Amino acid sequence: MPATTSLTIAPLGTSDIAAASSLFARAFDNDAMARLLCPGRAERRRFQERGGRSQIEKAMPYRHVFGAYENQALRGIAVWLPPGVSVPSFGAPPLRSVPRLAATIAHTPRDVIRLVRNR
Repeated sequence: MPATTSLTIAPLGTSDIAAASSLFARAFDNDAMARLLCPGRAERRRFQERGGRSQIEKAMPYRHVFGAYENQALRGIAVWLPPGVSVPSFGAPPLRSVPRLAATIAHTPRDVIRLVRNR
């Protein structure tokens, strides 16, 4: 008989932002653009955690960030903005990423073109 688990969905607490950022990074670890920008796993993890933290923190004031908790451990997150709310650069790469993006395009233009065409 399969074990049953009980998930609780609740607003994400500020004490869980670090864990949520880590979950975000793991969820997007295989993202093609992230792999192109950050081929090294550790660097990619830090890059994704910073991006995840930024998106989480921008959405938190609107109370649209939720965690899925199992036995009080964070197992999943949902982050979004409510209808009618616009936050500058929500989901866009930070300006400090522009030099890395430019270098990636210069170094691997065919990979970038293939990636953009497939999105």
